[in-house]
Amino acid sequence: MIEVRMLKTMDGSPDGMRVNTYQAGQVYTLPDDLGGVFLREGWAEEQVCEVSDVSEVEPERPELPEPTPAPKRTPTPSKRGK
Repeated sequence: MIEVRMLKTMDGSPDGMRVNTYQAGQVYTLPDDLGGVFLREGWAEEQVCEVSDVSEVEPERPELPEPTPAPKRTPTPSKRGK
């Protein structure tokens, strides 16, 4: 599968059975053979996802609320020995 951005509105068949209209400006994930035709003919361009180097990015640290102290328990008298 290949992701392309259509440059021209074109019809194409992703499976050899049905025909879809692919609109200019839209991004589609297509089978390699159909996407390859669109690319070779200049009707689409490959949609590339840019990945930045995350090793240099400091992760955001959300501010956490102060923890709520647990309620104090009062000891209950033992029922043993009665």
